Amino acid sequence: MISVVDLDDSQLVTLKLESGNYLRFQPDTGAQCNVILVSLYKKATKDYRLERVTPANAQLRRLKTASRG
Repeated sequence: MISVVDLDDSQLVTLKLESGNYLRFQPDTGAQCNVILVSLYKKATKDYRLERVTPANAQLRRLKTASRG
């Protein structure tokens, strides 16, 4: 079941991206990260080849290594 929820401005965050575009979304404050669709990311950032994206597994390896040091 999908339901529609009306959000007021206090529940939304607007990010200004390097591309000059704005991305407006409701962050999940209980989550460790927030996820957006790849198609939305590409359109918002104009990074169509995902050159500025760090794969999650590579980032996790870096964090694990840093925490040992």
